[in-house]
Amino acid sequence: MKNKQKAMISLIALLALGACATSMRKDVEKENQSVADTRTILDAHRPEVTQTESRIMLFGDGGRLSPKDIANIKSFAEEFITVGRGTVVVSYPQGGATSGEVSALVRETQKELYSAGVDFKNMSFGTYSATGQKDPVMVSFTRYQAKEVECVPWSQIDPRKTAKNSTTVNFGCATHANIAAMVADPGDLLGDRELGKDDASRTQVGIDKYRKGELPAVSGTVSGGGKQ
Repeated sequence: MKNKQKAMISLIALLALGACATSMRKDVEKENQSVADTRTILDAHRPEVTQTESRIMLFGDGGRLSPKDIANIKSFAEEFITVGRGTVVVSYPQGGATSGEVSALVRETQKELYSAGVDFKNMSFGTYSATGQKDPVMVSFTRYQAKEVECVPWSQIDPRKTAKNSTTVNFGCATHANIAAMVADPGDLLGDRELGKDDASRTQVGIDKYRKGELPAVSGTVSGGGKQ
């Protein structure tokens, strides 16, 4: 008899715990859903954008830039023009035995940067303490990078839970994952650059051609394929 009473008490306790757990789970789901329902396609899974630095080091040869250095400067300048922020900072060692060579290297670096399209007003110069070794001239600028957006695999999402027509945890994730992967300048996701001025006269040229039927015909071919 006592064993039956103990078993009954244990069963009641288990049922009570189960009901409590179910109630807590429903409360958590309700709370999570209330948060999820406030999201929009604009703010769900937004890519994380962080600031980073692009840098090259130039050692030169007797105060002269090597052909490889010049090629690196050109690529570096193109990158700055496309995604750079602020100025190109040229840092050079001070107090070393080869100060004359360093000065000549800095002048050549400035010249090559300008030739590659970086205006003088977008350059800044500074020194750092020489170590006595072969200290390089360092050229750098600030840019942004977007962290990869990771989406929950759809295999982990129950598609049957659609009775309330609520959004899933993946809402907007694929869109922002694609944007983070494709955006040319991640800094644009922060909206820190203003759009350039519209060229009204150039726009009008296209409008006039459209009105006169002078728009060029599309060939109907695509690269690597034939007629569509």
